[in-house]
Amino acid sequence: MKRKTMKGYWLAIVLACATVSGCATTPGIDFYEGSSATIDERVFYTRLSPYGHWIEHVQFGWVWYPSGVSVNWRPYTQGQWLESDEFGWIWVASNAEPWGWATYHYGRWYDDPAYGWLWIPGTEWGPAWVDWRISGDFIGWAPLGPNVEFDIYEGLGPANFNIGWAGWAFVPRREFLYARINEVIVPRSRNVTILNETKDVTRYTVQGDRIVNNSISVAAIEKATGKKIQRYQIIEASKPNHTKVGGNQIALYRPRVSRAPAGSSPPKSAIAKQRNAALKQAPRHGSGEKSPGARADLQQRQEQEFQKMEQRHRAEQDQMKKQRSNASKKMNLQRQQAEERRALQRRHEQERRVFQARGHFR
Repeated sequence: MKRKTMKGYWLAIVLACATVSGCATTPGIDFYEGSSATIDERVFYTRLSPYGHWIEHVQFGWVWYPSGVSVNWRPYTQGQWLESDEFGWIWVASNAEPWGWATYHYGRWYDDPAYGWLWIPGTEWGPAWVDWRISGDFIGWAPLGPNVEFDIYEGLGPANFNIGWAGWAFVPRREFLYARINEVIVPRSRNVTILNETKDVTRYTVQGDRIVNNSISVAAIEKATGKKIQRYQIIEASKPNHTKVGGNQIALYRPRVSRAPAGSSPPKSAIAKQRNAALKQAPRHGSGEKSPGARADLQQRQEQEFQKMEQRHRAEQDQMKKQRSNASKKMNLQRQQAEERRALQRRHEQERRVFQARGHFR
């Protein structure tokens, strides 16, 4: 995965309340006034190791996967969406995923046929790295893959994120603000149908030194839920513990991260020795999970189904472009005919004036 960094992306947040006597903070939340310190990707190696395993992937290098997750687990499903005043919609992981400060705000996810979901470290912090789709009834999101990079001038690319249908999570619009959103996610078996009914609305922009997630309209959510959406202030947390929400503030640990030095690796105790051993020692999908081969076959069939849907989408888009082209040609023809009518009227009027002038002189 290519990584593009932003100059001056991280700006220390200075809080006036640090120097004002009696300034209140939310109990139970550790705050600090930003930090000028820069750490590298090795912080992920040490901080995530207690919660999963690292493997050296042939394509992506060192990648991580969580231990003890359920059969149908997907990234960005254990937590909630909150609207922030600086970054737009931000994903706040539940306490069940204390590693979410890293894996949902840096890097990318990849659904591997053998291991399942693997997290690929990255250096750019974002409020959430997901693709978005919406319809009149549903809102959905899915983790962006390693082929999708962010450019401060062009945004996300490429335009076709090529996300498999099984990676999507959809909820009814009215449930988008639900605090335990995993409880209202529709069954994954409905994903292909809903994908057909939704459109892509992914929109990440850069405002000053911040990446902002403006993909979903706040007004649309307020209308669907009948509630006024609270906007939260983002506060820098001093430790990579659970993300804390208190009052109108969200405490996030989001240090500036640089690339790890060449040759760096996770602690040996957290490295899965081999694929089969890793799957046995840290089963990722429960006792009912299919074997890696069966899972790969299933995923292949699902991908084929998804590709057929994508082909149909492209055919529909081509048809729409053709219709627009025809409509444009028709409009051009209409404009040409109207101009010809006006020219004819002008000529007729000129001939009338000449005729009248001749009659006047007679």
